[in-house]
Amino acid sequence: MCDRADGRRPQPSPDTSSPNPPPVSWLVKDWIPDATLTVLTGQGIDLISSAESLDTGSAAGQIAINIIDSVSQWDRQVIGERTSAVLQDLKAQGKSTGNPNYGYEAGEDGKLIENEQEQAVLHRVAELRARRQSWARVASALTDAGVRTRRGTAFSRQGLSKITKRAGIK
Repeated sequence: MCDRADGRRPQPSPDTSSPNPPPVSWLVKDWIPDATLTVLTGQGIDLISSAESLDTGSAAGQIAINIIDSVSQWDRQVIGERTSAVLQDLKAQGKSTGNPNYGYEAGEDGKLIENEQEQAVLHRVAELRARRQSWARVASALTDAGVRTRRGTAFSRQGLSKITKRAGIK
């Protein structure tokens, strides 16, 4: 029976008032999603999975969990290495690997090309900044002229400062 709005069963909490709290066993399907095995076992909680016949209270269960944990860690590292290798390869080919900086866009071949409209905005910003206009005034001037960001919103002074810093405008 479920008493909670999220559909999960209420879980027992270990008695932390005694110096040696008794071990509490939960079925794996019922444990809190963001809890880790280290946290649970550190609190004297044993996990018992009826589907996989694992009991972390036994030596065999501990080694099985350690093997599963090691394979999971290896898998995460391999994914990271593969992702890094692909990104480095794309960069070596001169292809875009994310959202291009303001003033540029990715061409059909994946290489960066200048976006004429955005380049014109950057030139306008550089002119205004050369006249010692504040970021707030520059943003206001762009808004008054009807210039919008890629997302269709008005420029903010913080956003404009970031965009232009990447373009080398001070």
